[in-house]
Amino acid sequence: MASKKKAKKRTSRSAFQRLEDDMPKTLRDYRARVRKNLNQLERDIERAVPQARRRTARLIREASHELGRIEERGAAAWRRRAKKMTLDAQRLLRRLERAVAPPRAKKKVAKKKA
Repeated sequence: MASKKKAKKRTSRSAFQRLEDDMPKTLRDYRARVRKNLNQLERDIERAVPQARRRTARLIREASHELGRIEERGAAAWRRRAKKMTLDAQRLLRRLERAVAPPRAKKKVAKKKA
């Protein structure tokens, strides 16, 4: 019974691995793949009926613009994340500096005159 469970896990994992390998690794790779497909579609459209070609060209243009917007949102999110990581690193460095620094000298308190 245990061998059947292990076999199922291996096949599902390999299927997942194949799916993951087919996915682009970065947004830049995804963009390149989409642009390549868009160029292919444009070539196919040139052979299509003029009215359908105009409609399809408009959809491709909208898809291209949407891809640009997605890319911009991704870049903005990356900048926000990078800023937060920088602040976290600075805080950590300050804590480390305080931990490593020699203890501060205590201030001398003036004695009151009696």
